[in-house]
Amino acid sequence: MPGYNDKLPEIKTDVEEAKKLLEKANFDHSAKFVILQNGESDYTHPMNEMLQSMLKEIGIEAEIKNMDMTSFWNTVEKGEGFAMCIGPVTADVADPDDFYAQFTMEDSGINGYNVTNKDLSDRINKARSIVDMDERIKALNELDEEIVHEDCDYLPIASKVNYFITSKRVNKLQLSWQGWVAGATYGIEMADK
Repeated sequence: MPGYNDKLPEIKTDVEEAKKLLEKANFDHSAKFVILQNGESDYTHPMNEMLQSMLKEIGIEAEIKNMDMTSFWNTVEKGEGFAMCIGPVTADVADPDDFYAQFTMEDSGINGYNVTNKDLSDRINKARSIVDMDERIKALNELDEEIVHEDCDYLPIASKVNYFITSKRVNKLQLSWQGWVAGATYGIEMADK
């Protein structure tokens, strides 16, 4: 992904600090806390169970609500009936704006995170309109730091690793930046033996 910043600080787990923050925020432990599960995403099942276990450590009893993919995305789009969810999410284009414009803007078609921050939405829109790639990446990196590390609208957990098996006869196979979504076939060469 263009602009990927591997210099951002590690997001550390601190159970005691989490408990203090919940207490400070007057978190209602009796409220229903739902982790939305896309039933057709096999790799997110163990992640949701891990989250459920981690939340229990800080006193939150979480329920995993499993639903089919259509219902999952409809629920995410409405932004109602759940406290958190895990993708799977991929971008249509190799641009971090693809995530922010869809999920983190007040007037987007899918604002499932119920973000109500006009200033943030305006800055996302402004970054979207920057033509110079270096300038655009700089603006998106600043947004990334705020959205992930300050506001915690996104919490990066894992990325699925995909393996591809090819014949020894296949040369110059180029996967797209998305890996599994598409591969360029125009440059592939097939050896006779």
